[in-house]
Amino acid sequence: FQMWEVMGNPSPFWLIEQGAMDGRLLVDIFLEIKRSFPEFYQVARGRIIEPFSTCREVQQKTVEASGLENKIEWAPSVGTA
Repeated sequence: FQMWEVMGNPSPFWLIEQGAMDGRLLVDIFLEIKRSFPEFYQVARGRIIEPFSTCREVQQKTVEASGLENKIEWAPSVGTA
């Protein structure tokens, strides 16, 4: 939230995670942003860098269970993000 303010409130504001394991960290961050900073939540977007489809499937289940599927997307590598 502080970095978003320092940067002049850009929209969208991307949160990128590489090596997301089951996706829980990014989900937890988004749920806290939604609870504590609703104006920031509106412009925040997430991207998980994940080259492996089996890991991506686990992450997608975590994201879908949290109701954040419209906030988080995937890319197979940093260069395609």
